[in-house]
Amino acid sequence: MARNKIGNIRILNRLYDPANDLYAVFGRAANDDKGKKVSFIAGWQHRDTSKLEEVAHFSTESEAQEAFRLAAYKLGEPVVPDKQQEAVYAWERKYIDPYDETMIARKEAKALIKQVSADYGMEEPRLTFVKNTSTSEYDCEEHKIYLAESYRITVLHELAHAIVNKQCEEMGRDHVAHAPAFVHTAIALYHRYAGFNMAYLISSAGKADILGDLKTPVAEDTSPIFAMPCAQ
Repeated sequence: MARNKIGNIRILNRLYDPANDLYAVFGRAANDDKGKKVSFIAGWQHRDTSKLEEVAHFSTESEAQEAFRLAAYKLGEPVVPDKQQEAVYAWERKYIDPYDETMIARKEAKALIKQVSADYGMEEPRLTFVKNTSTSEYDCEEHKIYLAESYRITVLHELAHAIVNKQCEEMGRDHVAHAPAFVHTAIALYHRYAGFNMAYLISSAGKADILGDLKTPVAEDTSPIFAMPCAQ
C-alpha cells in the first residue's frame, strides 16, 4: 500500500522496518485550498494501509529530516499489533507441518538449541517441557522456550523468535512477534536445520503474503534482521 502520495502529502523518502512491518516516512504537505503554508512531516505508515500514524509537522525540511532519521534508526515506533500471527500459523499448517513431523526427545531438543544458538552467536535459551497445553512459546523476558509439542519445527519456530529478539535488543529496537523479520529468520532455520527447499519456502511464504516489502530500502540498523536468503 506504500505510495508516493498520501492525501495532500507527497512522500519524499520512506524506509521499511521488517521487525514491525511498517515504514518510517518523510514527506511534504502541500498548500491546501485554504492557503495553509507548506510544511514537512515525519511519521509512520503500516504496510497494509494508506494511513499515516503519529505524524509530526515541521516548518523546515531539516527538522523533519532529523525526525525522520530518528524514526528510522531509533526507537519510537507506534504500537503495532501482531497482524501476521494467524497468517504465519496458517502458512506453517499448510506448507510446513505436513512435510516435517519429526519428533525429538529432550536431549535432541537441547542439542538443536545449542547448535542454533552457537551458529547465531546467541546465549542458549533455557528449555522447559510443559504439559496440559498445546501452546509452545518463547519468553523473551526469561530467554526461555516453553515446549508443549516435541516437534523439531516447533523448536525451530521458537528459536526464530529468540534470534529476532536478540537482534532487536542489540539494535535497541522494538519488534512484533510474527512480523516479516521473524518469517525470514524462520525460513532460514527451516532450510538449514530441517532440510526444506529454500525456493519452496520463499514461494509459499510469498503466496501467504508474510514476507513484507522486499523492494523498499530498510534502515541500516534493521538490515541484519532482513539479511536472510529470501531478502537477497
